[in-house]
Amino acid sequence: MDTIVKFGGTYMNTCPTQNYFGTGPLSREEVQNCAKVMNEIGLYATDHGVKIGLHNEFFCAINLPNHRELIESTDPKLVHYCIDTAQIAILGEDLLTFYEDYHDRISTFHLKDTASAGQPDSVRYAQDPEIADDGHRWFWEPARASSILRGCTACSRSTRSKAGCRSNTTDRPISSPRWRSPGIISIRICARSTIDRKE
Repeated sequence: MDTIVKFGGTYMNTCPTQNYFGTGPLSREEVQNCAKVMNEIGLYATDHGVKIGLHNEFFCAINLPNHRELIESTDPKLVHYCIDTAQIAILGEDLLTFYEDYHDRISTFHLKDTASAGQPDSVRYAQDPEIADDGHRWFWEPARASSILRGCTACSRSTRSKAGCRSNTTDRPISSPRWRSPGIISIRICARSTIDRKE
């Protein structure tokens, strides 16, 4: 946090827990403890001019059964949310419904597409599914794999979101078992500006 502040940063995203494999399932007490810790981090961040955003991966111990419970157990003034459009869809949330329910908590967008929405527990709870050496491509450039981002764009317009955006691109061949030279595009603009340019 202090390093981010020294570099002039105002946003920081964090995964709330480690992987489900070896950790889950979490009890309600453990989810509440996680929320308490996130509130403490959020207070420190807020006091230093930084918005802390929860960034949930589809394979984390905070998973579909307790994802919303964690969000709702944190203080909205202190703990925000980085909506990763692919991770949310893979997790099994309906992206548009999730956005509509929590748009006021969102501090940043991580725009990725996926062709793997709604994965079962057996996949999400497995050991390191995102980096399994099987060639499966979880993430795609925005709007390459599905139309979920079009709806999210419409929702962003209707709520006049001003969250920061980041998008992923990669030259990874579909048949390759590993990521090759992933390129990350950091877009430090508000989501609404992105939408306006497309119109």
